[in-house]
Amino acid sequence: MRTSLLILLLSCLLGAIAPLQAQGADNPELAALYRDDQQARADAANIDWSVVLREDAARRARVLALMREGAMRTAADHHHAAMVFQHGAGQEDIRIAHALSTLASTLAPDEIRYRWLIAASWDRIMTTQLQPQWYGTQFHGSDDGLFL
Repeated sequence: MRTSLLILLLSCLLGAIAPLQAQGADNPELAALYRDDQQARADAANIDWSVVLREDAARRARVLALMREGAMRTAADHHHAAMVFQHGAGQEDIRIAHALSTLASTLAPDEIRYRWLIAASWDRIMTTQLQPQWYGTQFHGSDDGLFL
């Protein structure tokens, strides 16, 4: 009797752990969208912005679809989605980036990349409103160099 009860208890425990592990796995499609977003900006001197902006819009549309499907479960998922929106076209995209990066940092408060994206998205919101940055994360370049 004890052995049967122990086996039943272990079976229930293993059955409960499997879904928790599945929820803890990062979404590979969001990770790929993030990598594509970063790769598009890797060679800053040779970016064809007409291509990148079109690809960015497609990535944001896909991330929105994944959000609607409930595909974001981990801090990394929220961070990946936030970075795609950080490179968005307007105020609404950047606000989504800020919200998602805040959620990522809430889920993993010790991850510095997530906190940096909170600051960067806030600064981007401020600069699009022609307000001063709070954290100094947004740079622009010219032949004379980089400037805030």
